[in-house]
Amino acid sequence: TGWEDWVPPALRRLPLGTRGVLLINLLVFVVGAAFPDHPMLGSRAAQHALAIQPSGAFKDPPISLLKESLRAVTHAFVHGSALHLFFNMMSLVNIGQIIETTIGTAPFLVLCAQLLGAYSSLLFAIAAAAAVNPQLSFRSLDAKMVGFSGVLFGLFTVQALAEPPGSTGINRLFFLLVAQYLLFPSSSLLGHSVGIAAGFAYSRGYLSWSDASRSLILRIEKSLHAFDGVVRSRPGSWLV
Repeated sequence: TGWEDWVPPALRRLPLGTRGVLLINLLVFVVGAAFPDHPMLGSRAAQHALAIQPSGAFKDPPISLLKESLRAVTHAFVHGSALHLFFNMMSLVNIGQIIETTIGTAPFLVLCAQLLGAYSSLLFAIAAAAAVNPQLSFRSLDAKMVGFSGVLFGLFTVQALAEPPGSTGINRLFFLLVAQYLLFPSSSLLGHSVGIAAGFAYSRGYLSWSDASRSLILRIEKSLHAFDGVVRSRPGSWLV
């Protein structure tokens, strides 16, 4: 028996990229829940240590900026509750399969990294503007932010803008933004809106400078094929 026999069939059917991101988020949450009081692994400690606080980047630079830059990555894989994780991962399974099947596994992973980078950079830019002019400040900038939803809203935006003219993708996107805030008032409206902005930036070509080369994409796809059979290999079919 191989390791595949230990994986539920529904999970095995997911494309590798979507499955990998899903499993990382689940693993971080399960470890935190299993050791809630651990000073480093516990869920409360992780939320404190790995969460991004945009305004904190400018409180004691350059050390604070370096710390928040690292948290710009780690915060996406930490969730505040089981409900938070559930809704985000359900959204990931939904939109991740659609996009990964369309553009390929390696391009999908590159896209997620681009959206995460753009999302975090935009948050820092807003925080920097607020540090210069406090009238531009948002309460969310001082909050500890966690979760994959910034990337998810970016993915939803990329998919909506890739739909044919006259489709309802943009309407659905903003309905989702408003509905999530009304249902979960503690969620970050600013963070989700910035995720949408990151998706717009990608779709309009403003992130093209960070695209991986075709040869790199092909090498990654080849390596992924050797590791797992459920790889969507369409490295030339980008969403634009």
